Amino acid sequence: MKGLAPGTQLQDALLMSLYDPGAQMAMANTAEELGRRYRISREEADRFALRSQTNTKAARDAGGVVTMCIGGGQGIAFVLEAA
Repeated sequence: MKGLAPGTQLQDALLMSLYDPGAQMAMANTAEELGRRYRISREEADRFALRSQTNTKAARDAGGVVTMCIGGGQGIAFVLEAA
């Protein structure tokens, strides 16, 4: 590319945003691996995702706010707070 020094390494921002450095693989592969490891079928995962999205919409419609807390590699917690 014009203006870059020879040997300059470029990274695809979208590709890198979909990479999980902790697991050292793409997030889609992480999901597949966890599904295999914990014997979660695609249908079960889809039902869980639908229930999660439905609950979030219901909470927001009821005036609640869903916050997402991510802490120190301990996972993700969803908290319903009064608006």
